[in-house]
Amino acid sequence: MYGAGEPEACPAGYDGLHPNALGEYEIARAFSLTLQPDYAPNGSPLTVPETMPVRPCTVPANVKATSAGSKNTVTWDKVYGAYSYDILKKVGTGAWDNGETLSSAITWPSAQVTPGTTYYYRIRAGCGGDLKSDWSNVASVVAKA
Repeated sequence: MYGAGEPEACPAGYDGLHPNALGEYEIARAFSLTLQPDYAPNGSPLTVPETMPVRPCTVPANVKATSAGSKNTVTWDKVYGAYSYDILKKVGTGAWDNGETLSSAITWPSAQVTPGTTYYYRIRAGCGGDLKSDWSNVASVVAKA
């Protein structure tokens, strides 16, 4: 049995708890081994492929930034299969920040902003383990008072 402290020891999981593609196939095979004799007696159980298909992780679309009061809000469309989202912010002509990872939320309220300053945002989806989408198009907004 693999422990949560040693995720690299479990080839069927990406974090010691959640199944990766191999783990999902292994779970499906266990169900098919149990159900096939009674529900498909002339069939055969699922086999686990030698190579795992790559899970799609699409770029978040419809990224919008709005400003109201002393905060900006960034929204985007949910990505099917995403477990988390990363957001990057750039203020004016500065550099992109180190970013922040959100759980499965599809909206992000910023901290207090400076009125009249332009803020830029990019989002990417995290679809389990190291699988990440490309970054979205940049959404910008001028902060309002």
